Amino acid sequence: MNATRALRLTPHAAVVSVGYVIFAYAAVPVSLTTRLGIDFASFGLLTSAALGAFVVAQPLASRLTNRYPTARLLLWATACHAVLAVGLDLVSSFPALLVLRGVWGVVGGFILSVGATQLARLHTGAATTRQQGVYGGLLTLGGATGFLVTPLLADVAAATPGVGPIHAPGALLALPAVALCVRTRGDRTTRPPAPSRSRGDGSEGSERGADRVSVVRHPVVLLAALSYVAVIGSFVTLSTFVTAYYTDLGLVGPLSVFVLVVATVGRSLGGVAVANGWLRDATLIAGGTGLAVVGFGALTLDLPTAVVAVLPPLAMFAVSLPFGAVYAVAARATPRDGAALAVVVGAGNAGSIVLPAVTGAARDLTGAYGAGFFTLAGLNLLALAGVVVFRRQFER
Repeated sequence: MNATRALRLTPHAAVVSVGYVIFAYAAVPVSLTTRLGIDFASFGLLTSAALGAFVVAQPLASRLTNRYPTARLLLWATACHAVLAVGLDLVSSFPALLVLRGVWGVVGGFILSVGATQLARLHTGAATTRQQGVYGGLLTLGGATGFLVTPLLADVAAATPGVGPIHAPGALLALPAVALCVRTRGDRTTRPPAPSRSRGDGSEGSERGADRVSVVRHPVVLLAALSYVAVIGSFVTLSTFVTAYYTDLGLVGPLSVFVLVVATVGRSLGGVAVANGWLRDATLIAGGTGLAVVGFGALTLDLPTAVVAVLPPLAMFAVSLPFGAVYAVAARATPRDGAALAVVVGAGNAGSIVLPAVTGAARDLTGAYGAGFFTLAGLNLLALAGVVVFRRQFER
């Protein structure tokens, strides 16, 4: 394998294991809530802790990607991620698990942003959207793997100290990425743009934007961040509670795994659609958020079980389609690609921090998820309106 191919594969290999660690615990809601003595609101906080740390990681990712090659950054971050994934299974109390998931989240969020930046530096044009779509798809594939594997380890977990082997398989998934990182550790292809490229005329929103303030104020970056708040908030909340949701409906089988596989297909298909010229980025984002409004809105209604059972995959497909497009739009908005992606990832995960906990709390109070689904429908409606009103800025 040549160095260029290894560089292109490294972010994809790393993000699979990150996706596993984020969502693996959500596959065993009854087992874990009983083992730790917690309610569903606290269960949702385990996702919020990781996502909150994702936000904390973004200023660091922005600063370091502007100074060092991303290949070097991924090496250290992926190795640290693997160690922490094992450590998560050694704690035995909810507070300790909550704190350690927050610590892991700093590393996981750093990997997510740095990996996306590496892909943006190695690809151009519509190929960037395709690669970012695959990148997001592999993140959800890692989550789907967790949903499939973790229940099989439930009996082992019951006989071991700590929370049991829930997160540690993610460390095994990280090993190929670590090997690729070692191979490319001396790379300079993924170094940041030369200073001259990130200095323009100082005009706000310019394609040659200059400093961190101009990146944060850039209208396209802000619109991408709004879209990401909607799609990632919806994805994370649905991923956290889909197993419990189907359990409440009395439905058994690998339905939650199927929902995560749908997310993988949706993210990859969205990237392919733009790369092949079938759709433009703005159209894909508007279409995905619009379909999500319909899907989550329908989930708030009193419909037959046979109907509501198919709505989570529909909603997940909808919010997955725009993933690569949002990343690609933000990355090409300004030469400070790493900073732009950090803004988008930070905003999206900041918006997602509260949603799993609120949805879990609503479930504890009402015994249903209607309030959470209504909120997700509203977020996607807001993102849709933003894209429609400011479509020209998106398509520049």
